[in-house]
Amino acid sequence: MIRIHFIVIAAISFFASFLTQTSHACEVQEMQFFGIVRNVQQNSAIVGATICSYQVELVSDPMEPRPSYVCPLVPGEASMLTFVDLTCTKKDGDKINGIMVKKGSESWIE
Repeated sequence: MIRIHFIVIAAISFFASFLTQTSHACEVQEMQFFGIVRNVQQNSAIVGATICSYQVELVSDPMEPRPSYVCPLVPGEASMLTFVDLTCTKKDGDKINGIMVKKGSESWIE
């Protein structure tokens, strides 16, 4: 009987530990994607410097967006994110793909 109680307590401790690690790991959400650059805007940040921002319209060809299994960034949230282009080389209609990453209020593409 004591052995069963020990196993149950160990299982509960393991599960609680797993939940803590999972919630901590999800500070960074990710999604693999293919998309099209939309809503490019130029903004003057500092005198003489221009920073551009853009959004991504997700497409399903050649592949549907694939949220991470561990910490998913869902397509609905991803389509509302704004990304920074320090070189201002992105144009409306450009094709783009990679890993979309969101951490707090920051977002970027790898």
